[in-house]
Amino acid sequence: MRKPFVVTFVILFLFSLLAIPFIHAYEIDSFVNDYADVLTDEDEYELTSILISIFDSGAAEYAVVTVPSLGGQDIESYSFNLANGVLGDPEKNNGLLLLVAIEDREYRFEVGRGLEPTLNDALVGRIGRYYLVPYFKEGNYGQGMIEASLALERMLINGESLPEEKSEIDWFVWTMIIFALVFMIFPFVLALFRWKRTKEYFTAAAGAASMWNSYRSSGGFSGSRSGGRSGRSFGGGSFGGGGSSGRW
Repeated sequence: MRKPFVVTFVILFLFSLLAIPFIHAYEIDSFVNDYADVLTDEDEYELTSILISIFDSGAAEYAVVTVPSLGGQDIESYSFNLANGVLGDPEKNNGLLLLVAIEDREYRFEVGRGLEPTLNDALVGRIGRYYLVPYFKEGNYGQGMIEASLALERMLINGESLPEEKSEIDWFVWTMIIFALVFMIFPFVLALFRWKRTKEYFTAAAGAASMWNSYRSSGGFSGSRSGGRSGRSFGGGSFGGGGSSGRW
């Protein structure tokens, strides 16, 4: 009776041993860690050179990790566990991680405690939307990561600021907004114009009446009739959970 139980236990134990390397397969061991295999050799070379430049400047220890899937985990916990105690100087806490999960279509910048004043959540969020999302939607993962990393390099080393974020409102929406404004404003303009015309008419009529009364009082002819028409009237350092996540 115990033999099937023992056999089952041994099989499950062996499978658990085989699964251990896969559970711990994804780790940061270089500047660019392309486990999802979405980068060309040229992409990886260019990206690595940017990350080394940032590292040599002393501004940050920045790494990129791509994975096929998060395996059901939330990306915030996944990226924190990858980066915390691994990236950044222990005193500066200047680690920075870009994690991209291809099948889940999610990405995250995990920012070390020491970099949070410089790379706040709103700022890295803009970098993701401005540089990563447009290229990722086209399947051009390498170029998106390169452009985002170049922007980070300019900010961290040269102190440059980001360009204004691109508007997602297309020309059709702007056209409809303009037409709506025109239809809202036009009746007021028309009413104002008609009121002005009416005022001018009555001013002229009052002047004519005054002239007519003066004419009659001066002995002019009488009995004539007058008439008129009225008008109408938009590395090791620690991480505290700072950063920004996004999808494409």
